[in-house]
Amino acid sequence: MHTGSCFCKAVTYEIASELSNASHCHCTICKQTHGAAFASYAEIPPDALTFLTGEDLVTKYYSSPTGYRMFCSQCGSNLIWARSDGDSTIDVALASLDTPPKTAITRHIYTDTKVSWLDLNEHIKDEN
Repeated sequence: MHTGSCFCKAVTYEIASELSNASHCHCTICKQTHGAAFASYAEIPPDALTFLTGEDLVTKYYSSPTGYRMFCSQCGSNLIWARSDGDSTIDVALASLDTPPKTAITRHIYTDTKVSWLDLNEHIKDEN
């Protein structure tokens, strides 16, 4: 079980499953929506996510034809990334967790668009 929240704490959520396939995503969309060199996510089953407070403040933005992001409309915190095609998982922004994840980051993805000033760890598998 994990809990998480947005920066302003208006949105809180609970995850009733373990996290899997944790990664640092270097795609252009993740970099721009997070304002960072990459975004860290882990997969969960969609039915494992329950909003405890502030669900009405969660906004969905279609950032590409294949996916959307969910964020707090008050403070802008990124919470969820999901595929528009109804894939069997959604991805939770690891930095929004209030409980420490037990899963390790195992890969960097979309490194073909990574920022030039970041030197990736050699021990993490690169998957494009």
